[in-house]
Amino acid sequence: INDMDRIIEDKAYFLPRGFDEVEKSSIKEINAPSIWVAFRAGKLDQNESPLRNFVVGGYEIKETRVIQSDVQNAYLVLLERK
Repeated sequence: INDMDRIIEDKAYFLPRGFDEVEKSSIKEINAPSIWVAFRAGKLDQNESPLRNFVVGGYEIKETRVIQSDVQNAYLVLLERK
């Protein structure tokens, strides 16, 4: 997803082969009734990106799954339109 506020691109992040086939979209183009968002962060905060971008766009958090790590957790969050 492109055009998200306050997201710093991680140039060191490795993408597997074939990942270039995944469609890239602007945050402004996303209008699905529900969407799963996966990201890494120190803590889950809907006032910080990437969740903030979706909350401002009319989504609310319905479900959260966490994989804990020493530095940053991995989050999988289900968002639905209000």
